[in-house]
Amino acid sequence: MSRDAFLSEALYEAGKVLVQLLILSLISVVQIVSDVENALTPKLSACKSSVECQLAVVRSLGNARLPQTINTLVELAVSSSQAVVSEAALNALTRFDTQVVRDSTQVK
Repeated sequence: MSRDAFLSEALYEAGKVLVQLLILSLISVVQIVSDVENALTPKLSACKSSVECQLAVVRSLGNARLPQTINTLVELAVSSSQAVVSEAALNALTRFDTQVVRDSTQVK
């Protein structure tokens, strides 16, 4: 096998390995995002009676910056009976890109 053919084959095989690693990484990221969302969102319902608990969850949602949680944060900002929770939800929303918030909250 010539040197050029060997290098071509080696690059092809390395590319296949990289693609497989990227796919595995993407699957891992999607799973982590799903796990975070599934852990935090139900916790809000579980801690309705504790402002401190709600604040912790809202801050966590803001830190996670998951677009899937934008509507939850908007709902809390608008309808929470606790001003401090509404404020925390608004602060969490400021962590998102403006266009992502617009896209997530448009009436469909």
